Parts: sequence; structure tokens; C-alpha cells
Amino acid sequence: MKLLMDADCLIKLTKSKLKEVVCKNFAVTIPQLVKEEIIYNPQEHIDALIIKENIENKLIKLNTMTLSSKKGEDAIFSIFQQGGYEAICSDDKRFIKRLRFLISHT
Repeated sequence: MKLLMDADCLIKLTKSKLKEVVCKNFAVTIPQLVKEEIIYNPQEHIDALIIKENIENKLIKLNTMTLSSKKGEDAIFSIFQQGGYEAICSDDKRFIKRLRFLISHT
């Protein structure tokens, strides 16, 4: 199953030490913008270093499609609309509410 994941979800999976299990069992992809949100200052955040290493080792795939989005959630939805992904993973209540609205009106 191919999943798109936002920064909060990926960071929480990393903190819970479940990210590797999830990434080995699902094809996890993040947009370039989400990578930048996570790895903005890796010296201060061990989670960012772990995620950066996962991207370099291709455990997490990076979607480098050029988007005009300024937020990771917008980039995720744009990529999802292109097709090829089964689910979006997020714990952001506003984003989930917006997704439900957008999907029900599509």
C-alpha cells in the first residue's frame, strides 16, 4: 500500500519507534516540502536526523514534484489528487476535516 505522510505523523511514528515497521510494510512517501519541514534544523532534533537517514537509505520515498504549495498538507493533497496513493496519513484535525470536505465534494 502506498501512503503519503505529513510531518507530524512521521515524527510521532519516529518517537514511538514504530516508523521502521510502518515503512517496511508500506511504501511511505513524503513531499519535498514535508522533508524541509522535518529536517529544517537537524542539529537540534534527533528525529530529523533519523528521518533524513531513512530518506537517504530509501526507506522513505521523496516526491520531488514541483508544487506551488507553502504547506506540507497542501503538497500532500496535490500529490494525492494525481493518483497512485491509497491513503494520506496525518493526525492534524484541521487537515483531516479539510480532506473529508474536499473528498466528499470531488
